[in-house]
Amino acid sequence: MFTFSRVGAADYTNPNTGKADVTFDNYYASTAAPAPLGPQGTPHPVPHMPQVANRAPDTQANFYPYTNGISFTATTLTTNAINTSAVKIFLNGANVSSGLAMSGSASNVDVAFNGLASNMVYDARIVLSDFSGRTTTNEFTFDTFDESDFDSPAVKVIEAEDYNYDSGQFQDNPPASGVNGSGQQVNGFGVGYFDLIGTTNVDYLDYSTSPGSGVTPEYRTADFVGTQAGSAEIDNAGLLNDTIRGKYTANNYDLPEYEVRGTEGGEWLNYTRVFSNANYCVYLREACRAPQAVYLDQVSSDRAQTNQTTVRLGVFNVPSTAILINYRYVTLTDTNGNPVALNLSGTNTLRLTLGGPRTNVTQNTMVLNYLVFVPVIVPQIVLESSSDAFVPARHRR
Repeated sequence: MFTFSRVGAADYTNPNTGKADVTFDNYYASTAAPAPLGPQGTPHPVPHMPQVANRAPDTQANFYPYTNGISFTATTLTTNAINTSAVKIFLNGANVSSGLAMSGSASNVDVAFNGLASNMVYDARIVLSDFSGRTTTNEFTFDTFDESDFDSPAVKVIEAEDYNYDSGQFQDNPPASGVNGSGQQVNGFGVGYFDLIGTTNVDYLDYSTSPGSGVTPEYRTADFVGTQAGSAEIDNAGLLNDTIRGKYTANNYDLPEYEVRGTEGGEWLNYTRVFSNANYCVYLREACRAPQAVYLDQVSSDRAQTNQTTVRLGVFNVPSTAILINYRYVTLTDTNGNPVALNLSGTNTLRLTLGGPRTNVTQNTMVLNYLVFVPVIVPQIVLESSSDAFVPARHRR
């Protein structure tokens, strides 16, 4: 266990300098190590406590088949019994425990839920109790997107590193480009966005004064925006990629998942694309060490000029994923936290803006991989705001 401060010489009497603070809950000291658990299980330090073992899906599981459902074992690792009537599971805040199927022994209960929907982002919470009232909680996030849907004409995917160039120029459906694992260039020279040069204060705003936000950029090599082939917690350490999608492995491309790094509050990136006339639910794929807001705006003036005007479309309230190699999707919402159904048609310039202010608490704490625009069906009359107010168009029943 260790803590750290984000400033070089922290004044621990000053709450504004990022002092570290730790609270230990349910602390228990023992000379014996806790009993081991299966995958995705951290043994509880207090003996006899109910806990989750052998859970599927894993935390941050990407492209998880919705037909697989959720499964886990509720166990105490002793003869202490699980209270099966108190086993609860919540998906995006909704209690779906009535759909649980259970079997097994009193101290090792096998639990299954088969009510997942496709093309969803789930924040899940499992709550277990025993007959003495001891309770534990297991939280995780995953998605049930089908990667093949990302290639359909109805869905629009925008890579974070594929922002505008040459004062508002863009490619609507660019091919993958970059440098492969053998050091060979794939596409580029205007076929894809590799090595294209953006105009500062027109195509992007970055507070850096050197290319790549202080680290040699690997994709847009002349821009101040930091672009990198994967992510790492330590500079010059080996880079780890998010799930590498088929577009980067097709045709023997062997390309990495490039992303935008080195972000600061107030910086922004413009993306111009052509959209089919539809309402879209929008997701941001990212990894983040410090909770922060990322705004999606529409540029309402000439995208080729400075001093552009914008209209706010919504916000991605990005939670912490602990480290920069834990990726997840965040849904675009309004100020009340309700998912936004964004109506787009034709050529639009959209802007990602990193929420301010510029502080050392959020500086360089997030990496951006891509945006996904999924068509949704919006009821003509909505009597009550709800995350169920729309469903992916391809899944209407």
